[in-house]
Amino acid sequence: MYNERERIMHHRQLLSKESAAADLRLLQEKDPRNPRLTEFGLSPSRCEDQILFDLLGVASRDEIVKNRLSSKEAPAEEAPAEEVPAEEIPAEEVPAEEAPAEEIPAEEVPAEEAPAEEAPAEEVPAEKAKKKVKSPSPKKKSTRKSTG
Repeated sequence: MYNERERIMHHRQLLSKESAAADLRLLQEKDPRNPRLTEFGLSPSRCEDQILFDLLGVASRDEIVKNRLSSKEAPAEEAPAEEVPAEEIPAEEVPAEEAPAEEIPAEEVPAEEAPAEEAPAEEVPAEKAKKKVKSPSPKKKSTRKSTG
């Protein structure tokens, strides 16, 4: 739609990580055969600059701005759904991420699963702690000639 110079100028002005998803939707609408749509769909915010550059090839700057504004207004217009507290939903209908996790009292935790932090720090004798660890590599021989 624009030549390279205009495209780069508009790209610099319009670049915004917050609008990556809206730009991707417009690109899918304008150019459904774009070979990079799958790549862009995986992480739109990371590929925003590439999405915008491809979008400027098929849409005008004004279309992109209008699309961004309409996508920001759309979530605000939707009425929020009433949420029912988790206590009122029967147990079989509670999604796994909302279901409270069963807590095991500390007394019932087997010794194998006990955190390593609780192990006493006195297990390492003071002599071994001060001992210098030798390097596994062999010592290098001196290249100096002895004067003797």
